This record gives sequence, C-alpha cells and structure tokens, in this order.
Amino acid sequence: MLRNNLMRFLEIVYNLQKKFFSLITEKLSKIKINKTSFFIFLSIFITQYFFCSVVCMYFDDFGNASLSYAYETPNVNGTDYTIAQIFEWAKVIYNNWGGRLLYAILFVIPLLKNGITAYMFCQSIVVTFLIYYMYKIITLFSKNQKGNCFIPITLTALYLLIGMEYIRHGIFWASASVLYVWPMLPFMAFIYYYIRAVNNIEEGKKNKLPFILLILVLAFFASFAQEQITPGIIAFLIIFILFNHIKNIKKYLYLDIPVFLVVIISFLILFIAPGNWNRMDTNVEFAGLSFFGKILTNYPKIISAIFIASMKKYMYILTGIMFYLIFDIVFQNYVKKGKKISLLLLLIPIILIASYVIVIKFKYNEQIKLISLSIFGTLWLISMLIVSIIYFISKNILSAISFEFSAVCTIFCLVISPVVGERTSLPFIFCLFLVIGLLLNSLLENKNYLKPYLYILVAILLVFGVKNSITNYNGYKENYAIHQLNFNLLKNYSAQNGNQITLYKIPESEYSAYMPYEFPGIDYWMKQYFNIPNDVTFNWVDIFEPLR
Repeated sequence: MLRNNLMRFLEIVYNLQKKFFSLITEKLSKIKINKTSFFIFLSIFITQYFFCSVVCMYFDDFGNASLSYAYETPNVNGTDYTIAQIFEWAKVIYNNWGGRLLYAILFVIPLLKNGITAYMFCQSIVVTFLIYYMYKIITLFSKNQKGNCFIPITLTALYLLIGMEYIRHGIFWASASVLYVWPMLPFMAFIYYYIRAVNNIEEGKKNKLPFILLILVLAFFASFAQEQITPGIIAFLIIFILFNHIKNIKKYLYLDIPVFLVVIISFLILFIAPGNWNRMDTNVEFAGLSFFGKILTNYPKIISAIFIASMKKYMYILTGIMFYLIFDIVFQNYVKKGKKISLLLLLIPIILIASYVIVIKFKYNEQIKLISLSIFGTLWLISMLIVSIIYFISKNILSAISFEFSAVCTIFCLVISPVVGERTSLPFIFCLFLVIGLLLNSLLENKNYLKPYLYILVAILLVFGVKNSITNYNGYKENYAIHQLNFNLLKNYSAQNGNQITLYKIPESEYSAYMPYEFPGIDYWMKQYFNIPNDVTFNWVDIFEPLR
C-alpha cells in the first residue's frame, strides 16, 4: 500500500516537472536573443568574475558571517548557527546598531559561511545585470529600441575605470559592496520596469498584476537596503512624474500610489531603527551639532568626494560633453535660427572651466581649499545640470532629467550623516554612468558626424578601463596566495597547535581592506568565524623578511 502511494506521488511529481519544463521551454523559444548583446554581457560576466577571483574576506566580513559583528550571538560555533540565531542577531543589531539587515540576512551571512567564492560569483552576476539594466533604461530613450553595442561597451568602460578608493573600500569588500553596489541592481531594474509600466499606460495597455508586483518587490529591495537609495528613488519618481504624466495623474495612480507606499514604508522601517540613533550618538562631536551645523560640516566633504582624484576621469568626460552641448545649443539657436542667447548660457563655459581649474589644480591650505571646493564644485554641478536639462528639453526626453536629480540626491542626502566615506559615493557613481551613457548615446544617434569621434572616445575609455582593472587585479593577486594561506591555517587550527598561530602579512596593503595587524579588533571576528578560542594569539610576521 505504502509502495503504491509512493509510486503515485512520484508519478504526480514527474508529470508536474514535465509540464513545468515544457512551459519554460515554450516561453524560452519565443524569446529572440540578440547574439551580439548576449556575447557582450557574457564577456562582462566572465571578465568581472576573473577580476573577482582574487578577492578575499576582509575586516567585518568575518564578524557578519559568524554573527559576532557588534553582538556576539550566544551558542554559535564558527559559522554553525540556526535561522533562529540569525534572527536573534538581527534583532539586537536593529535595536543597537542599525537597520541595514535585509541584505546581511539574505546575502552576506549565507554566502560567506564557507569563504568568499560563492559571494564573488554572485557579485559578478549582480554587476553584469546592473550594467544590463542601465543599458535597457538607455534603450527606452533611444531611437533603436533593440539597443546597440555602443551602450553596454560604454557602460562597461566606465565601470572598469572605477578608482582604487572605491574598489578597496566598496566593490571588493563584501560587507560594503552588498550595501553600496548590490542595491543598485534592484534600483536600476525598478526604474526600467516602472518606465515600461508608465509607457504601457500611455499606450492604453494594461499592466498585469504580476508585473506590478515585480515593480513593488524591486522598490522594496532597493529602498530597504540602505539610506542613500530611497532619496534617489523618490527624486526619480517626483521628477519623472512631473515631466511625464502629472497632467493625467489619475490613470497612473494604481501604479504610483503602491510604489510610493512601498518605498516610504520600507525606508521608514530601515530609518527608524533604534540602532541608527544609538550609533549616531557614538560620534559625540557630530551628534552635538545643530541641523545646519551638520550640513555645514558635511557639505564640503561631499563635494570633496565628488572631485577626488579617482573621479577626475568622469569629470573630464562630463566637462567635454557639456562644452559640446553648449556649442551645439548656441549654434542651433543663434547661428541657424538667429535667436538671442542668454548671457547665463554664454557664461557657463567660463564657469565650468574656471570651477574645474580652481577645484582640481590649485593648492591651498586645508580650510581655504574646502571653502573654494564647496563654492566652485557647486557651480560646476549647477552648470552641468543647466546645460544637460536644456539639451534633454531640446531633444524632448524630459524624463531623463529625473536620472540627474536622482544621482544628486543619492549623495547629498549624506549632509546629515555622521559618516561620509569613499564607498558612500558608489550609488552616485552608478547613477552618473546612466547619465553619461544616455548623453553619449543621444549624441551618437543625433549627430552622425560625431560617430567616429565617439567610437574613438569609448575605445580609449575601454583601453584605460582594462588597464586600470588589470593593475588592480595584479595587486590583489599579489596578496591572494598569502590570504589563502592564512585562511587555511585558521581553518585547520586545532587545540594541539597551542595558543599561538603564526600568520603572514600581505605584501600590497593598498590592494586590501583593513588588515588585523592594522586594526587588532579584526582578530576577534576571525576567531569567532573559525571557532578559535579567544585566548589564542595571532602572531603576524612578514613572510618575505628572511629574503630581505
């Protein structure tokens, strides 16, 4: 009897499986794959995984993966813990440290349990799809709705040019990357599908419930990740609605209202976490400042973050684009149509070049430098916004202005944050890629005589991007063998080895997040991760010292 029931059950499972795969095969057969685009994105994934293959665990990665970061969860041995213990840790962190728990629970903790390989494989997928959705957003504003090779190659070149400050403290540091890089994927995917949903309504098509639910899920994952993303989403939504469908808002309410509710509610859950305020109070000096005092303290830091050395290349690109756009606007309106040109527009090139030279080239004492940076950096940003907005209006792509305001809000929301660091610029940088890609693609499609120059520009960017990434790869590769040696020594530790473990310093400290011999507190997290008693001492030595 039992055997017959089991056989019937297996038969039902087999039939369901057969129907499922038959349905999937049928759906896939209807999808027309652009072979060139597929090859490009496959190449992006392989390249990204190649660069990620020499990344190791750093700093608080060990603490997060062993449930010992900011709170030592009782009865946890190494990375052997239950779901109940994960939620116990999360509850304490939420109340005492901060609300950024969603990605820690879903990604960092499970993926780092047995090392970093699985995490970096997933990160390669995340980055590939992040570039893919930026590409898809740009195609929505393109004459060629099927897309072209120029867009993904441009975006890839921009990504490969990212400076070491952001790689070391963000992209190649798992616990930082999951907060500043990974949320940008649902953010960009949300923008793409939201615009598609709006276009469907404009065309009189009905958005099906699963499609609306997908948009809401993406909005939730973007806004519940960390605090910078939600201001970017809200800025995008407000500007997009103002320029797109504010006059006929009623027929869009079934989309806009749920989206705003999900974004605001998920952000509030994140933002009102008691741990956020407890952690802010640890910076006594900053916490004691008034609201305007915090803004005056952080504003120069934010401007500095935008204009640091690693951002120069993007500033060069944007400055060049702005100069051309000013020339084009003046030529089209003054030379061809004989219209009067605003004095402000003629002053913008002078403001752009003067601001850039003053901000980047001149050397001052620290206080004067910060003041000049704040003034002229702000002038540069305002000039860039004015010119690009005029251009988008002239090309009747007003909705694209929302991306610029979104980028600005992702970084300037930090004016009241106690921490402004390198990795906090990453959301702004990815939004900037979207703006640069959109501008270059628009020029490619509207100015035929510019095509060879734009192709050359992107080729140069790609060459420098690959060179930059290979340099970073070689630096991380120099450290990789020693990181792996230390990892295996700690993994294979037993009580028979005594109360001291000899570990080795890395040769290239620039290509690594903080090391335990620089910040001794990391030792504690490593001992928790590898389930090593706290009375064991780590003896860090230079493996190359005998050779020297």
